[in-house]
Amino acid sequence: MITGNDDISLKVILGLKGGKTISQVSIEYNISIDQAKKLSRLNYMQHQINELPPILQNKFKLLGLKVLVLAPLFKNNDMEGLQDILQSIDDNIKRDTLAKMILALEEKRKHIEESKIQIDRNIGILESAEEGINRTIEELHFTEAKLGEIFQFLTAASPESKDFLMDHLGVKEGTIVLAKRLYYSWQQELKRNNIIEYDWFTYSWPVKDIDKLIAATEKKISNKRSRKCMYFDSKSDPWNSSGEYKKVAGVDTNLKMLFKENKNEINILNKKRKELLKSIHDIKSKSSMSYMEAAILSNQLSSKDIETHALLQDYGMKWLFEQGYICATEISTSLYRFDVIGYNNNNVVTIIEAKASHVDFQRDTKWFNYLKYCNKFYFIFHQYEWSNIKKEALEQAKNNGAGILIVKDSKRVEMIHECSYKNEVILELENLKFNIARTCSKKIIYGY
Repeated sequence: MITGNDDISLKVILGLKGGKTISQVSIEYNISIDQAKKLSRLNYMQHQINELPPILQNKFKLLGLKVLVLAPLFKNNDMEGLQDILQSIDDNIKRDTLAKMILALEEKRKHIEESKIQIDRNIGILESAEEGINRTIEELHFTEAKLGEIFQFLTAASPESKDFLMDHLGVKEGTIVLAKRLYYSWQQELKRNNIIEYDWFTYSWPVKDIDKLIAATEKKISNKRSRKCMYFDSKSDPWNSSGEYKKVAGVDTNLKMLFKENKNEINILNKKRKELLKSIHDIKSKSSMSYMEAAILSNQLSSKDIETHALLQDYGMKWLFEQGYICATEISTSLYRFDVIGYNNNNVVTIIEAKASHVDFQRDTKWFNYLKYCNKFYFIFHQYEWSNIKKEALEQAKNNGAGILIVKDSKRVEMIHECSYKNEVILELENLKFNIARTCSKKIIYGY
């Protein structure tokens, strides 16, 4: 038997390396042209693995002709992928299982990329939030500086005058304005003396001369009688309004409260910024761990689960065949690839998706799209995994019309839930039938 490691295979490969043609080694060693071609491809692939570590080169050679199923990796010059696969298998692996390793590699890379994209997205969101906080803090510091300038003017005032003015003044777009109304007649007096003025565009009372306002306030406070005529009095006000300028946009509070709120907001934002920076640091420091976790997750399909997956596909095909179907595995459309698919004499198309584990079932979000390519759809699980996934799988199946098959320990397939999904128009029907027939033919002709 020509395996790639037997004496004849080794002699053929040696002859090919020495310059002999496929026809020459076929005649000289009494093997078929097809066998000679396979050994020629094996010789080519073995020549391409010089960059791999010696231990992996040796493992590759021990696999013999089974490695021909890894030809797509050589076509794409994917030595990194080949190394990844060789590290996770032994030389006793079956050909069909080895073929699945390319799918497992694709899944692994997909999950690593998805993990990386999600991490980068989270970092971007956090960094954007940090930028927003930094801008707000800058604005608050600007306001704080403006308040500082005002307080500089108020340092010469007596404590009582300072307290009064801080309670009645505010800031609007960097300008000192009245935040509260004054006693009506005094406010009009200040206007006549050009200390304050009314701005019709902003509906506010800007202070034109802060020094004169301080002096006028000191004068009022020093006189016990006039002191009473400082604070707003609704009886003396002709419009009988309230003391605060609530409708003046930009003047939400007085200086006293504004200064306090400004300080508090800066402290709160600085705390948030510190938390954001820590989150960004944590994500960046753990990102490589996250990528590795994604790799480990997908690698679950390169050991025990991948053999279970192949077994489920095998039993799924046998079940379909017994139902009168022509069927095959790993059939692709323009967008998707199906684990098991078949059609019967009435052009009824059935797809079976093999789920080797709970994780495999949970992370599959594509199967909903498979429904438009078939009349019936089933999941197939192994009995030992069914108890872990039963509730979730039944809920999914009932909600979407899918059926459920179980491979029992007795090596028979049992239907747990019948498929209720109905579809009259099958996408790519003729293409699917042709691919199924061609795959079956290839299996007969080439053995894989």
